[in-house]
Amino acid sequence: MDNEERVSNSIHTLFGGTAMHLMDEVAFITATRFSRLRMVTVSSDKIDFKKPIPHGTIIELIGQVTRVGNTSLQVSVDIFIEQIQVPGGRWAVSRNFALVAIDEDTQPVPILKMTSICDARLCGHEPRFLRTRSAPCNTAGLLTVAR
Repeated sequence: MDNEERVSNSIHTLFGGTAMHLMDEVAFITATRFSRLRMVTVSSDKIDFKKPIPHGTIIELIGQVTRVGNTSLQVSVDIFIEQIQVPGGRWAVSRNFALVAIDEDTQPVPILKMTSICDARLCGHEPRFLRTRSAPCNTAGLLTVAR
């Protein structure tokens, strides 16, 4: 079985389960980068597939912390697709994830609430929001090719 068979369906678009797996990874990275704590996914809501993701398409996943509670936070993850020969991307998939901060005994621990958001000079990615130097980054991304 080659790589295309594992992640693409019979019409050569990305399996929904593969998209969900990648999105969960980005949600985890986003939550961990924000909190600097051990995080676990506890739930996710419905997934909206707006556009198919054809084999060979460049995909960009962007996660953003949208809500912070006492021990949990919510991360919104979007997938954008870009055809290799065509400039510009289109929104394809979105989903929200809830993650909880835990200690070594898997017990929930508090997340320090910060209201400011990141700056590219500090985080190394495109500026979307402003933040102070002490505030955590609330975004993470992944760029790959659908196979």
